[in-house]
Amino acid sequence: MPDQLNYEKLKADHDRLKTGIQELAILNEIATTISSTMELDNIIEIVVKKCIRHFKVEQANISLITEDTALVPLQTMIREFDSESGRIPFRLDQQITGWMLTKHQALIINDVDEDPRFKSFLTESAYFSLLAVPMMHKGKVIGVLSLFNKSGKEDFDSNDQRLLTIIASGSSQVIVNARLLEEEKKLIAVKEELNIASKIQKKLLPDTLPEIKGYQIAGTNIPAKEVGGDYYDVIPIDENRYIICLGDVSGKGMPAALLVANLQATIHSLILANEEPSKIVQQANKLIHASTTSDKFITFFLGILDLQTNELIYCNAGHDKPFVLSIQNNYEELGMGGLCLGFVPHFDYERDTYKIKSNEILVIFSDGVTEAMNAAEEEFELDRLQQIVLENNKKSAEQIMNTILKEIENHVAGEEQMDDITLVVLKKTP
Repeated sequence: MPDQLNYEKLKADHDRLKTGIQELAILNEIATTISSTMELDNIIEIVVKKCIRHFKVEQANISLITEDTALVPLQTMIREFDSESGRIPFRLDQQITGWMLTKHQALIINDVDEDPRFKSFLTESAYFSLLAVPMMHKGKVIGVLSLFNKSGKEDFDSNDQRLLTIIASGSSQVIVNARLLEEEKKLIAVKEELNIASKIQKKLLPDTLPEIKGYQIAGTNIPAKEVGGDYYDVIPIDENRYIICLGDVSGKGMPAALLVANLQATIHSLILANEEPSKIVQQANKLIHASTTSDKFITFFLGILDLQTNELIYCNAGHDKPFVLSIQNNYEELGMGGLCLGFVPHFDYERDTYKIKSNEILVIFSDGVTEAMNAAEEEFELDRLQQIVLENNKKSAEQIMNTILKEIENHVAGEEQMDDITLVVLKKTP
């Protein structure tokens, strides 16, 4: 009898040791195989396949909670599964997932049809047993590691739960790090794309402005982001006529930048066949409306400066009204035109003419100038812009422009630039 007891004790010790070695083996395999520098899907695939082999289950999967499901915590995204049977992959029922997210506990069900906790809604489940453990990181559930249908219809036990919990714990940090690395790679890729887009967009704007006989002209564009939604240009028609235009696309970022490119190409093509501002704007409106969605529009000002008559023939499509500081120190606003580009497919735009006299100053600007805001949420405003032009009217066009930019910088006092700043200053020399 003592020999029998000793044999049974030795056998139990041997079985525990064997189990311990097997557990250490899978933990070591996972620890040495996966790293946070690997692709996330590869990490999950390795963990799943090793769990299937060690636990001898029909299927396994990892469900990760995604950022976009934060407001609906019962929804998870199945990222990977592996099957030895070729059957359709099992998924945790939403009620079970919700239970785990609430309890933060492991779950063993060895008879799905009879488990009193979930019997009411698992009456026709595709699996008969499961073991699921939460994947925790800093006290939060980031996912669930699940095993389905142990071979031979054996039961999952506390040892299975303990080992799977250790695997889930060790894998969680690696998965979190891999996700962060994925996000960093995506961010780098987006920044690179934006950098390329920014370079392309700068090519759409004039590097230098043409010299206009009898006038000084200066212009600038300062985008709020990597790419902007403002556009300006000075385009010679012939030796005596120049187009001066400025547009502001609704929205920001890449969609606005693409519409800027569309606008630039449209204007450059239209001026080849038409030299009448209201007709150019009318055709541009038709083309912009046809190529954009209903939530996109462009405020736009276009004028043709005639050096022989010193007349500016212009059309204003819903843009902030440019102004001329007259020789009497009055502000003449240039508002004649019509609706913003893209609002409606057809609109009869009007034009008007302003005759520019010696020493008069024309200022065309986007709303990023007048709406530049400081920490107290006070805008720069039109009155301040006009006053600066008045106080500096003896200076050159470029000096006036630089003074305006400096005053905007002083006003915002380091606050984040929220909109593109675009400015054109034209001064008639004596």
